[in-house]
Order: sequence, then C-alpha cells, then structure tokens
Amino acid sequence: MRQALRERPQEWNRHAGPRLESTLQLREGTADTSYMTRTVIRRAGLAIAVFLACGAVGVAFAAFSDTTSNPSSFTSGTFIKYVQNLGSASCGNTSDSVTVPAGGVPAGHTLIVRVVLHDRNAINFTPTVDDSQGNTYQIDEDLTQLNGTGHPVRGLVFSAYIGTALAAGDWIRLTHQVIDSPAITVDEFRGIRQTSALDQTSSAGGISANPSTTVGMTNSYDLIVGAVFHDDNGSVTQPAGWTPLPNVIVDCGVPQPHTQSSIFGAYRIETGPASFTYDPTLSQTYFGWVDIGASYKGG
Repeated sequence: MRQALRERPQEWNRHAGPRLESTLQLREGTADTSYMTRTVIRRAGLAIAVFLACGAVGVAFAAFSDTTSNPSSFTSGTFIKYVQNLGSASCGNTSDSVTVPAGGVPAGHTLIVRVVLHDRNAINFTPTVDDSQGNTYQIDEDLTQLNGTGHPVRGLVFSAYIGTALAAGDWIRLTHQVIDSPAITVDEFRGIRQTSALDQTSSAGGISANPSTTVGMTNSYDLIVGAVFHDDNGSVTQPAGWTPLPNVIVDCGVPQPHTQSSIFGAYRIETGPASFTYDPTLSQTYFGWVDIGASYKGG
C-alpha cells in the first residue's frame, strides 16, 4: 500500500474535489509500518491520508539570520532586524540634517537617532529631531557629563515610528542652539511595535576609558541599543555580544578641543525579561563620556 501511495498519490485524494498540491515525504530506508501509521479521515466524501510519525510529530520552522537568542519563538512578521544606517551630519550652525538615501524608509519601520552635543558652555536647551514628512521623534534618554575641565558633553537617544514613509531625498533634522560640536546619526530597524515601544532606559557618565551602563527589558523580545557619546576623537572596542553600529568622529574646527566629539554604539536582539551591560572600551582615558542604554519592544 505504501508503494502504491508513493507512485499514485492521486488515488487517495481523487474524491477531494480540486487536486491538493502537497508533497508527501517518507523516511528513506524504513519499510515497516511500525514507523508510519496511516490515518484516514473521511468527511462528506473527502478522503485525506494523514501520516503520523510514531512517538513524535515534526514541525518545521523557517530559519532567519537575525541575531537573537531564540528566533524560533517568533514569526517572521515580528522579527526585529537592523536595516541600515541612513547617514550622519555634524557641525551645523543651528541644525544638522541627514538626507534619506535611495530606497527610502517604508512606513512601519523605526528610526533610532543618536545625538552628541559638546561645548565650552552649559548646554541647557532642548534639542529636537523632525523629518520632512512630519513623523514624531521622542527623546528616550538624555544625559550631560562634565569633562575634566568642566566642559559639558551631552548624549541623547531619540526614536520615531515611521507612520509616513520617507522617500529618497527626504531629510531627518537635528535642531539646536549654536554650539561648538553637534552631530547626529540615524539607524533604521524593523519589527519594533508602533505604540509604547520604549521598554527601559539607563544612563551613566564619567571620565575614563571604561563607560558602562546596564539596561533592562521587561518585554519578552526586545531590541537593545547601547550608545556612548565622547567629548574627543578616538576609537572604541565593542564588548562581546553586541553588534557595532556606525561610529561618528567629529572635528568642527577651531577652537579645539571643544569642537571634537564622537558617537559610538552597538545593538543586540534578545529575549527576556533580562538585563544587558553596554561597556565598550575607549582609546582615550582622560575625557568625558555619556553611556546610554535603551530597550525597545518587538511588535
């Protein structure tokens, strides 16, 4: 009977109306009927051959390349994925704008915006981010740290769910007061929920080569972003388990060193609840830094 089913599968579904397009796979080299049990279900003249493996039922999951600790727990529609860096801008007088590249940003994606501000004087104003299509950007975390000479470096992380798509040539703009060294960089992700996306944040500041902050997640599946904002130029070594985001190294000219600043960052995609420490190592040991962590709920 099994041989007949291999050769003429249409014999068992000829009464089922339109032909069922399916593939039946039998384990090679197993001839005894103790391995496979045929169950025939008949309803209103419909005959369906169902093969059940003795002692187990196999379920196939699609494989995804996203970096996550447990990808099989989620469907393809909910998978968080890094898409691209849209670009960076710096040293503007009162604003810095990133131009959206070819391909644009579709509705339903999320933008994470990292901003650094460095100046000789206090940075007490509230910077804003907007875009040419009117999407709303919120400040998720904001911290200022004084360096060894009392000059401030300020780091901010913004986010926006893109309700109106951005086309190539649209812009994302940071607006600020006149300062020595402003910079912005924008990263695109998909799979973040539309509302109440921010899960947890954390921040710390210091003067050393070892920034560190620990951010939690209460949701079952999150994007975790870590960002360090530095008041000098240099390099960074990212910690294990984090995928680097593009760095931004800025020198806006005279008078140095107030015109120098850097943005470093990385991300990871995790299941939770859990907490994660973002602790990169900086090449400079005597300048100020701000370290921010933020977790975003998968949706």
